[in-house]
Amino acid sequence: MFRLSRIDGRRQGVALDIVLTYLLPITVIIAAFFSSVTTGLGSAKNDANGVSARQLSDSAVNLVKGNIGTATSTGGGNVCASQPGMHRFR
Repeated sequence: MFRLSRIDGRRQGVALDIVLTYLLPITVIIAAFFSSVTTGLGSAKNDANGVSARQLSDSAVNLVKGNIGTATSTGGGNVCASQPGMHRFR
């Protein structure tokens, strides 16, 4: 039978310490990377939602501006623009 001497057992213990010494920082770096990627993805989604909300609000404002401009320029008599920002509907 093969038996390890006491010196070989100590060498194996040192090898385990060396492997764990290198493995722990690598694991921490990988965890930090995944955390950073997750945070970046969430930030990108929030930015995309903000752009979408801005586009929807701009669309509504432009629709109202277009309707008021069309009503006041055609001379149909439905809207009277007497002051900037004040529109009276007849």
